Amino acid sequence: MTERHRRRRSRYLLVLPRLPRHRPTRMGKK
Repeated sequence: MTERHRRRRSRYLLVLPRLPRHRPTRMGKK
């Protein structure tokens, strides 16, 4: 079970950096 959670964290780290890139557009509009 710990190995499965480690794989999910790896995907979350890759997706987190991608979301913040699109979020700057909303902060700039404010």
